Amino acid sequence: MNTYPPEGVGIISFVFCALSILTLFRFFGENGLILYSVVALLAANLQVLKAGQYSFFDQPVVLGTLVFSSIFLVMDMLTEYYGPHAARRAVWLSFSGCILMTGLMTLTLGVRPLDLSPHSPYLSFNTAHQAISVLFLPAPAIFAASLLSYIISQYTDIWIYQCIKTLTQARALWLRTTLSNILASLLDNIIFSTLAWVVFAPSPVDFNTLLYSYILGTYCFRLLASLANAPVMYLSRSLARTKKNINVTLSTL
Repeated sequence: MNTYPPEGVGIISFVFCALSILTLFRFFGENGLILYSVVALLAANLQVLKAGQYSFFDQPVVLGTLVFSSIFLVMDMLTEYYGPHAARRAVWLSFSGCILMTGLMTLTLGVRPLDLSPHSPYLSFNTAHQAISVLFLPAPAIFAASLLSYIISQYTDIWIYQCIKTLTQARALWLRTTLSNILASLLDNIIFSTLAWVVFAPSPVDFNTLLYSYILGTYCFRLLASLANAPVMYLSRSLARTKKNINVTLSTL
């Protein structure tokens, strides 16, 4: 797939995320959506360590945006079909999963690498040790900023979604899905970028760099993902009509 343009891989990634969410929802309901939120948060935090060069942007863009944006869709589905309590439960379970994985892999790194000769057949174990170090030893500031922004933005998304649903009497599914995603994603960008690159940073960036490079630079990708989430939400509604464990009544769109 390295021969494909990054934009093409991005489209494939979005389709893969959407199909995964719908499949897990269809067969496992609430548990399937919670499972996706846990795995997606772990994946997004690993993907962010890699960047891609897109044709329409002159600077490399870190990955993970599409996968992370899909979590907002999952929280909206949980709020829609199982209530805000289920969505908030998923937030804390995914948060706990991230903490647990980081703790386990940090303990793994606590075992020092093998003392080997350059021609030892076991050198691959030391190579794996270095790879695990890169993936699971994030800077404390980045790690703290990521988890704090995640909790706040997801709670905000759930709250906005439920408020709009109440105000519109459960109509205009596209409105609550799109607006909650757009606003919560912007809040996540603001909180994470401010904490990671200003508050917790040993050498804080200037305001213009913070605003244009970190906050607005990746927000355009999140905005596109938020708009694309609405059709997937409508597809989930057709699946919800065939399920028996939905807690809410499906009303007029």
